Amino acid sequence: MAGRIYLGIFDEAERSVGGVMEYHGGRLRLRLEGESHSAEMQVTISGLPAGERLNAETLRTLLARRRPGQSALTTARQEPDEPEILSGVKDGILTGEPVTIRFANRDMRPADYEAVKTVPRPAHADYTQYLQIGAIPAGGGALGGRMTLLLCAAGGIALGLLEQRSITVTARLLSVGAVRDIPLPVQPERERLKALAAKPLPIWSDELIPCMEQEILSAR
Repeated sequence: MAGRIYLGIFDEAERSVGGVMEYHGGRLRLRLEGESHSAEMQVTISGLPAGERLNAETLRTLLARRRPGQSALTTARQEPDEPEILSGVKDGILTGEPVTIRFANRDMRPADYEAVKTVPRPAHADYTQYLQIGAIPAGGGALGGRMTLLLCAAGGIALGLLEQRSITVTARLLSVGAVRDIPLPVQPERERLKALAAKPLPIWSDELIPCMEQEILSAR
């Protein structure tokens, strides 16, 4: 989904219900609505082909992998992340109309951010938002890490379509701190590449997983 990113800045009434982001790619267009601690969030995906079957298993597997609160390496926030498909799918088949998926936020903790609502966090968009709207929304608002749930939902649908064409898409974690994964083979096995997603950390060397985990825990 490489492409341009548009972030809308709205008046006070619109800002109170969350921001809107649009990702425009060569084929797909995404519209993200909601915030990290709003009551709900949703993504609308336009440009999906009509007549293709939505691979619900691939979608749910990716969402389950991303779900928070599953280890000491992630946020403690507990969310079921159950997708509710509102449009664009009938009897498991894509209709060609935009697909809208909604998620309810249940474990909202805006009070946890009271102490830092005027202190920008490193590696976040807090300072940018402070300059734009004069405040830092709880959890990063429309630019918080939880918004990646919507990107994963869109990605899960796209991955399912690619799998039906025998196309494998995977990624690995190359390094954390001073710990770096070993080089990949020239022709890595497809099944081993796919198995990376099931590991505690998606790296090639199983022996280095505890070392990377310790690097993350030490930095928290």
